Amino acid sequence: MLDIFPLLPAGEGERNVENWLGLVESMMVSLKKLTKAAIVDFETKPRHEWATQHPSQVGLKTLTLERSL
Repeated sequence: MLDIFPLLPAGEGERNVENWLGLVESMMVSLKKLTKAAIVDFETKPRHEWATQHPSQVGLKTLTLERSL
């Protein structure tokens, strides 16, 4: 059995994609700010304190950057 779905009216789906891309861009800006703060703190705070003060995604990225330099 083949399922058939109606197509969206012209222009209807474009709004959703534009909204989604706007959210992605704002998330990227947030992650960039958080990563910069984590890099600055990495050199000044003890590792266990640093790890508990930053989101895990940012912490992993920062540790990877620091180890590759």
